[in-house]
Amino acid sequence: MKKVILLSLITFIFASCNPGKSDSGRSAVTRAADQNTLNLGYNQTQIATTCQPGQSTYGTIYEQSYTVPSLQTVQYNSTFESRVKGLLSVTINPEEVGAISSLDNDSTGVRFQGTIKLDQSGQVVSSQSKLFIKVYDSFVGQTGSNGQILEPIPVSFNGSSISGSINLQTGRGTIYFRDQYGEVRFDGQYDQSGLFKGTVSYTNSVSVVQGQSPSAGFLGQFYIARCAFIQ
Repeated sequence: MKKVILLSLITFIFASCNPGKSDSGRSAVTRAADQNTLNLGYNQTQIATTCQPGQSTYGTIYEQSYTVPSLQTVQYNSTFESRVKGLLSVTINPEEVGAISSLDNDSTGVRFQGTIKLDQSGQVVSSQSKLFIKVYDSFVGQTGSNGQILEPIPVSFNGSSISGSINLQTGRGTIYFRDQYGEVRFDGQYDQSGLFKGTVSYTNSVSVVQGQSPSAGFLGQFYIARCAFIQ
């Protein structure tokens, strides 16, 4: 479902995730994969932005209590870490992932970059859109059993796997990232500070955990500079 694109996430020294790539969207990559592959999406030449020099082009997926329009505070029935591991369970056993912080500025967590190209009506132009997620867990930087340094866990979507729209007047919209593993959904809106922010949910269609149903549900909140994401 995803190719879950930032400071320290999955695990492991005995990585058993199966590498693979789908033309329809996400590609699964082992933690000790080629450095160039793992850095896919973080090369500034691949990410078009309208941001000013020095402005961050990275977004973060995190968790904090928040209030919905009904003024009721959302209560979570699972931890952020367990939900991220659930997202990754399409290709990696959660037991092989280390600790993941829910904070937006910690050394571990979930970070992303991308380009969402809109046409004049606010519809997503799939062929010119992409999303790169990296999960940084507590194992990042450690040496794996094969002697290689463990990298963040990457997840990415390209082209036809991306759809959705944003209202150009209100700035509110929904973007879907789909592939053979499932779907990741961003519901967000621009704010006056120039951020595009909202919530992320997911629905997996497969699981590598024997006897376990595919994971699904609310993942967390997100924010990223509008100039770094919406084009």
